[in-house]
Amino acid sequence: MTRIRLVPVVGVVLAIASSGGFLLLQERVAKGHDAQLTLVRTENRLNELQGLPWQVQNPKFGSPERIRTMIDSTERSIVATIDGLRRSAPAAELEPLAGLFRANFASLDRIYALGLEPGGWNDPGPTIEVSQAQAVSLAKALRGLGDAGSVYAHRAAVAEWMEAIGGIGTIAGLLAAFLFFYRRSGRAARSQQSTLAAKNEAYEQLEQTLAALTRSQEERGRLLERTVEVAEHERIRLAMDLHDGPIQQLTVLAFNLDRLAQRIDRDEIAAARTLMADVRLSLSDEMEALRRLMVELRPPILDEGGLSAALSDAAGKVLADTPIEWGVRCEVGQQRLAPELETVVYRVAYEALANARKHSQGTRVDVLVSRVGDTLRLVVADDGRGFDTATACSASGGKCYGLLGMHERVGGLGGTCRVDSRPGAGTSVEAFLPLKVRNVEEMRTHELAVA
Repeated sequence: MTRIRLVPVVGVVLAIASSGGFLLLQERVAKGHDAQLTLVRTENRLNELQGLPWQVQNPKFGSPERIRTMIDSTERSIVATIDGLRRSAPAAELEPLAGLFRANFASLDRIYALGLEPGGWNDPGPTIEVSQAQAVSLAKALRGLGDAGSVYAHRAAVAEWMEAIGGIGTIAGLLAAFLFFYRRSGRAARSQQSTLAAKNEAYEQLEQTLAALTRSQEERGRLLERTVEVAEHERIRLAMDLHDGPIQQLTVLAFNLDRLAQRIDRDEIAAARTLMADVRLSLSDEMEALRRLMVELRPPILDEGGLSAALSDAAGKVLADTPIEWGVRCEVGQQRLAPELETVVYRVAYEALANARKHSQGTRVDVLVSRVGDTLRLVVADDGRGFDTATACSASGGKCYGLLGMHERVGGLGGTCRVDSRPGAGTSVEAFLPLKVRNVEEMRTHELAVA
């Protein structure tokens, strides 16, 4: 009898303990994903930083003092971000990052100082040396960030797995206690058949709950796998773009600089000037190519002009050579949104504009960003021919990568995205995301960067 009475007690204790552990594991999952997102932002800031010292002779970027201020501000922001992550979510892989950042910052300082010297970058020897030091230090820093990101991804995956086990334990404990008390109270009032029916119903509910939990975990696993796959494909694409573009062209430039030095040694001034002009033209082309690559990572206009200016710029570029008219309204007030929220809104709007250009055959596209309480709403609507959303993906072989990408970007920030369309009635892409504004530190860093 004593053993039987222990059943509900053990079940309730197991349920309470599992519930507490469930909440702790949820916090660990959130910390792991937040840390991954922080490292991705840090990697983007580090990549943006690499181009600043090379602009010291470019009047479009302002005076050397302004560029120095932007470099120092970005470096402090990167170091502060990693220090904050080290305090909130410690990991051994974070410790070497400070040294790797210092090495990269030192190489950038040498590039900046060389650019201030008269004709400093015209001497191929020092220029190639500092460029190689910058490339090596950047590669090590990025590899360090990637190692730390892998650790946090593993932590989040383990916590999610343990969270699922804890959820099952909670359900099992509550079910054991429920079945015991139900059985005890039903003996005097119900027949054996009613009791059996209740037990069967409870078992069915348990099976349904376990099945729903299993589906939820599988869906989360597929989403995480897809996110990792998309990120890896993006890294591979960027690596190929760098290899096929700037790296090969820089190799050619290094060879041409050697030829230039030989012609100067032989006093072939006219030929040297011609070759120097070719080198300068190639450098300008490669700087433009790298600038386009930076724009793909995070458009500078988002930080310089804000979300409204960025959306207008995107619409103007995407629809530039088409008869489609467009309009942009950004009703979010004077307060700046968080960088990750601005980036997602920009990317989703850009993809929707590109789809309208390619498929809509309409005459106008409108973009609206507004606040609805604590939610940010994005709408991109056209008056084109529309399509059947139920059959669109199957008609294209299931490869709706653009629509899938929009859903994944919005879902990554805890939002929802939907596409409403039907033949002859146009298309509307609508996204709802949790509203998040920039904090004081982010605003101060932004003001220094654009000052």
